[in-house]
Amino acid sequence: MNTANASPLTTTSYTVTGTATGCSNTAVATVTVNPLPIVTVNSPTICNGQVAALTAGGASTYTWSAGASSTGVTTADAIPTTTTSYTVTGTSAAGCTATAVATVTVTPIPTITVSSPTICIGA
Repeated sequence: MNTANASPLTTTSYTVTGTATGCSNTAVATVTVNPLPIVTVNSPTICNGQVAALTAGGASTYTWSAGASSTGVTTADAIPTTTTSYTVTGTSAAGCTATAVATVTVTPIPTITVSSPTICIGA
């Protein structure tokens, strides 16, 4: 067998021994485990029609789900008309990825009514 699979949770070294025609030798293979980024994102509350500014953190680069438009390295804007969730995927410098979910809560604009009475002078 020429290959082996390993899925360690931390960086681990494995010693491999090979034997051919009565002779043997060893080599060490080290599997380096990079940590996943801890991606964070805010979950703002906006009034209907406003822009929700989303800000992510914890990674090197970010990709936003459909409906959120990237406006910078860590930021995106969304203009939902109802409460909506957006997923951001963060990638670390080592290439590991993790996701976080922002929920934008949309508050309806209140309907305001007022009467406009007609009065006489002095009334």
